[in-house]
Amino acid sequence: MDNDLLKKLKGICNSLTTDQLCYELKKVSSNYGYEEIKNKLQDIMKNHHDNKDIVIKCVLIDGGSIGKASERLKNDIDVARAAVLLTMDTHNDNPTSEYAFNQLSDQLKDNKDFVLEVIKNNEYCIRYVSQRLLDDKDVVIAAGIEGLKATETLKNDRDVLINLAKNQPWFLEDAPSSVRKNVEIVNMCCRLQPMLIQYAHPDLTAELMSILYQEYKKKGVIKNG
Repeated sequence: MDNDLLKKLKGICNSLTTDQLCYELKKVSSNYGYEEIKNKLQDIMKNHHDNKDIVIKCVLIDGGSIGKASERLKNDIDVARAAVLLTMDTHNDNPTSEYAFNQLSDQLKDNKDFVLEVIKNNEYCIRYVSQRLLDDKDVVIAAGIEGLKATETLKNDRDVLINLAKNQPWFLEDAPSSVRKNVEIVNMCCRLQPMLIQYAHPDLTAELMSILYQEYKKKGVIKNG
């Protein structure tokens, strides 16, 4: 073990403020690789896994280190927010927030207010929420397309689909057949992105074209021949 680096990291964990923590981390990062820093943080966590102050400061640097925290702190909302929402480790292809969120207690994964806060920051975390919240309309809507993929109960819910049609109309491309047959939803998507008509169910295309024709005619886009 590099004792010099370990001492520096212990110094970081004793910083009084997050600003100081970030400043010290930059100094250490200039001389050591990120993976090495993560490994040394986990060494610190082994000896301080139930020390809330140290754990928070470690997860602010590497959210994934929450996996080494005590069960008590995996259920602590302050630690959870630091690891999932405030961590500096957001640069890779698989954001730490997903892994960190999955390490939290079942109780926090079932905390609607916290989950909504997380989902709005990273919709992919919906994959790890409790089953109860997978059936919660607010949570599914907040997660957008990922919410629709994750839920079974609400995959044909009108409110969920309308929200998607308004905000992420391209969801129609990968939507199930039951959605692509829904004239109301398909119509909303196509009004925003006309080329999406190619993803309407074949049984619906003629009806949809007729509806769009009448709408455009009323708007004066299509003139009477």
